[in-house]
Amino acid sequence: TVLPGSNGEHYMGHGIASSAASLAVTSLLALTGTTSVEEAVGFGMLARSAYMTEMLLTGKYKELGVPTVPQVIVYLLLLGTAFGLLSGNADGVTLAK
Repeated sequence: TVLPGSNGEHYMGHGIASSAASLAVTSLLALTGTTSVEEAVGFGMLARSAYMTEMLLTGKYKELGVPTVPQVIVYLLLLGTAFGLLSGNADGVTLAK
């Protein structure tokens, strides 16, 4: 449970903001045709992983009650998927599975 006014609530706000930023980056790149859709999604994932990097390095995720192992697994999956999309070595549909 995240209590109103707690650090957990503050960090959840940052998480929601980073998700919005990730969506904004993805949408901007995809809609302007600057990159392919796969690359746009990859860059959006990297934008999201910037916040997760900060959370992992500072241990702030622990205030949300999230165990370390799932947090690191999600982080590595995010980075691996972004790398696959940006390198062109993996099909987006395959990565989504």
